[in-house]
Amino acid sequence: IAGFRPEPTTSTRVISKPVRVRAAMYLSMDAVQATKNKPFTVDVMLDAKGTVINGADSILTFDVKKVRIDNVVTLPSPSFLYFPKVDKQKGRVIITAIKQTADDTPTEVLRLASISVSPIAKGVTTIGFEHFPGKTNGSTAIRASDNINILDTATGMTITTQ
Repeated sequence: IAGFRPEPTTSTRVISKPVRVRAAMYLSMDAVQATKNKPFTVDVMLDAKGTVINGADSILTFDVKKVRIDNVVTLPSPSFLYFPKVDKQKGRVIITAIKQTADDTPTEVLRLASISVSPIAKGVTTIGFEHFPGKTNGSTAIRASDNINILDTATGMTITTQ
């Protein structure tokens, strides 16, 4: 169209910075192809990214009709005490880690526990974390300087049983 001049427009481009994960809890395997009644071991890990933490809670959930937790093993640590508990009826594993002494030692990657898992039924299931970012219930990593839960991500695993 002759003489047509479009109205000037303004657009706003939002550039967001990637969010830095302050702490992450995860299992040592994302997925496993399993055989019914043949146990395997998976590690529960916490990466505090160099933050000084006082303690952590890892609360894992699983389907009691699909898997059985046979054992939870923690290794002695010079920095942390570990307290594992399995509730086989509710399908929960709770691992509490408490720093033995208050100091400014940064926490990097901790192996909270090794869990022996036995698939007991064919099909697909998960072991996941009860996690509510920023809250103090569920899985947590508590920063020493202000007692804030800095656990931003918690990643479970998928189990496919033949």
